[in-house]
Amino acid sequence: MEQVKKTEQEVKLTGNMGLFSLILMGIAAMSPNVVYLYAGILPVLTKGMYALTITITAVVMFFSALSYARMSKVYQRSGSVYVFTSESIGPKVGFMAGWAIIADYLLLPMVCYLSFGLYLNAFIPAVPVWGWILIGVASCAVLSIMGMQIAGSVNSFFTVVGIGFLLFSFAFVVIYVARGGGAGTFFDPTAYLNPEVFVLDNILTASGIFCCGFVGFDVISTMSEETKDPEKTIPKAIILCCVICAIAFIIMAYILQLAWPTGYLEMKDPDTGILEMFAHVNAGWLVPIFSVLKAFTSLMCCLAGTNAVARVFYNMGKSNFLPKKTFGYLHPKFKTPVFGIVIATAVGLLSIAFANNLQAAASLISFGALTGFTFTNLSCFAHYYVRTPANRTVAGFVKYAVLPWLGVIFCIYLIFSLALSAQLVGIGWLAFGFVYLLIKTKGLRENPQAMEL
Repeated sequence: MEQVKKTEQEVKLTGNMGLFSLILMGIAAMSPNVVYLYAGILPVLTKGMYALTITITAVVMFFSALSYARMSKVYQRSGSVYVFTSESIGPKVGFMAGWAIIADYLLLPMVCYLSFGLYLNAFIPAVPVWGWILIGVASCAVLSIMGMQIAGSVNSFFTVVGIGFLLFSFAFVVIYVARGGGAGTFFDPTAYLNPEVFVLDNILTASGIFCCGFVGFDVISTMSEETKDPEKTIPKAIILCCVICAIAFIIMAYILQLAWPTGYLEMKDPDTGILEMFAHVNAGWLVPIFSVLKAFTSLMCCLAGTNAVARVFYNMGKSNFLPKKTFGYLHPKFKTPVFGIVIATAVGLLSIAFANNLQAAASLISFGALTGFTFTNLSCFAHYYVRTPANRTVAGFVKYAVLPWLGVIFCIYLIFSLALSAQLVGIGWLAFGFVYLLIKTKGLRENPQAMEL
């Protein structure tokens, strides 16, 4: 009898993460140096209005963060968008929501692996970029399979180190401006909004691209089963992570523009524009240090994204959307979804194909992120307003109808501001997912199997 119970007992994910660890996980997913990563391509695209771009992105993301925080109070399980939409709207729509966010999580590490390879190759040219990428993929897989407690410790260390260097290096940019360099002042309105060169389409395209920098709070929502007191801790971590990073990003982008007002016209290689920025502010000696730390903070971004998509796969496996024996399997010792982790890290190898087009890679990521955020806002509306009559008051209408729908509208608008190639790839991914759903549900005549709660 005991043997039967042991056989039927499911291995469950452990809950040992607190508020601080969750915030660090979210920051790592955004990458502490994300503003540095896009400090070339986005200022060039927006003609120096990088801070304005991030402000627009932050506003859109804040609406989505509110929806994530509210939904995570109700559903404390791995899977985030998939769980929210399945339970609030229906399992068929939930599958499409999960399918969209999988694209985001699968592709986010691609940019990070690319940064890992490029910057370490610059530091040690004897090892080719593809070699460093392979090392990064293998390291990420091992840490993830060993479990969130071990991975969280490594993640926390490099996140703290990355933030420390970020503050240290950024101090040289601030000092440069304070001593009269660049704009020579900290109060130049054109560093935020320059009407003479303002092009709305370019600003919105850049805002859409930068959305991938805010994926971190979404990663937090997938950690419910590993978190202590998730009903209270997850929402706090989501909001705090989003607000803290938004403020920091905007301030940094603004001061970078002050330090080099004409940088968007003079950069030779926008993909690595921050290296030219260091040289411009007379701190070229920071380049090798930044190269090493950027590489490892990028690896932490890969780690966070890998764990997130592996757990989305895990939930889809438990509900039998994907083969349960494979994707619903947890390692008996480490209690981690092994097959999802392996697939997620393997997709990182695609970074080799985008070695010369960072903007295109970022656009692909943002399509998945914005689509997932759209579904979450719709789920918040469905759960709190449509399915909860008690919330149909004036205050409830504003909180649970107006705010989520503003999030939906803003997200859709930014989706259509992305490059056409990103839209086509994203739509193709969704179409493939819909075909798979048709097969699983016999032409939508059946409901897909419910998730195991």
